[in-house]
Amino acid sequence: MDSEFETKLKTYFEEMPAAVDAATPLKDGVEIELVIEGHSFTFKKESKKNRFMPGAPETPDVVFTLTKIAAEKIITSNAATVGEIGIDILKLIVSKDPSEKVRVASRVGPLTLIRNGYLNVIGKGGGTVAKFLAQHGLGSLGKIKNFISSIKQS
Repeated sequence: MDSEFETKLKTYFEEMPAAVDAATPLKDGVEIELVIEGHSFTFKKESKKNRFMPGAPETPDVVFTLTKIAAEKIITSNAATVGEIGIDILKLIVSKDPSEKVRVASRVGPLTLIRNGYLNVIGKGGGTVAKFLAQHGLGSLGKIKNFISSIKQS
């Protein structure tokens, strides 16, 4: 992975206003792993700030596996709100195109995800995200909880 791309990722997660806002509900200490074409990166919430760095986290709650094409679509999007970012990512999660597909796997149980603020991240997306989720069969809190339980992988 080239350093210019890594810098773009870091800038996106640490400085892009909507991306920073999206992560505000996450509890300090939360770690998320992004695996982009075999290269691991860590997103960590630390002292209420987003940190992004190369390398796998010690204990990720969630792992996102994606292609460089998918990562580029996210970081070059003109999304200005949490809802718009959410839609961009959700479209890649449900995509049938393997070149842009994003896979999500939870490494912790649903209660830990809720306690660590992930459900509140979804809520920050507002009506835009709620409508998209409903259109894809996740129109209630119970269905979202069941979906979160279904992505649990050890």
